Amino acid sequence: MSGDRLRHEFNRIFEEDHAEDMMTRLDELTILKAIHPDLVWNEDLSDRFQVIPTKEPHREWRIKEGLSSLNLHQVLMYILWFQRSPTAEDAARRLKLSAQIRDIILWVQRLHQDIEALEGLSPSQATAKLDRIPNLAIYAVYLDLNQPSQRGVLSRYLSSWQHVAPRTTGEDLKDRGLPPGPRYSEILTALRDAWLDGLVQTPEEEEALLEEMLAEPAQE
Repeated sequence: MSGDRLRHEFNRIFEEDHAEDMMTRLDELTILKAIHPDLVWNEDLSDRFQVIPTKEPHREWRIKEGLSSLNLHQVLMYILWFQRSPTAEDAARRLKLSAQIRDIILWVQRLHQDIEALEGLSPSQATAKLDRIPNLAIYAVYLDLNQPSQRGVLSRYLSSWQHVAPRTTGEDLKDRGLPPGPRYSEILTALRDAWLDGLVQTPEEEEALLEEMLAEPAQE
């Protein structure tokens, strides 16, 4: 059976209220292994499928739904299922999942590997790492985690940290006579980090920190 036909059938399964029961039955009949030897299914996955929210996440989390012709619920099912495969990309190609979904699956696998290290980082350090990861991947890992402290890091990023920005802009730096260049990014990043880590809590404190940085000689 072609990958397109298989994907269409799984899309239909993922629209059902008890998709996890249907997947368990397919596994019992060894149909999943016949499709691809690394398509795993187990009780843990069944539990995960049951907790995938039917409602869209908070708008401020910036989870984009527009992936292929699938809705967010279906996409999350594919992500949570395939990210457990030792050869996720190969298995995803068998079903001809879009390149975007395959990339998300790989990001999810990487974030799972790094999640423990994130707990020991400051908000600015964690944000610097999470800014590089698609929000959908972060959300999928958030749903998949059992550890409240790890879920807390991801939820704080999605709901708060990613939205933090300094009041100062590049135009402000230009108006102060600072020549365009890498220094712009350095200053704006430092100001954002100060807000994230609580070192700056008011516009006046940001202005004072900016004055300090502008007074420093530029590094060659």
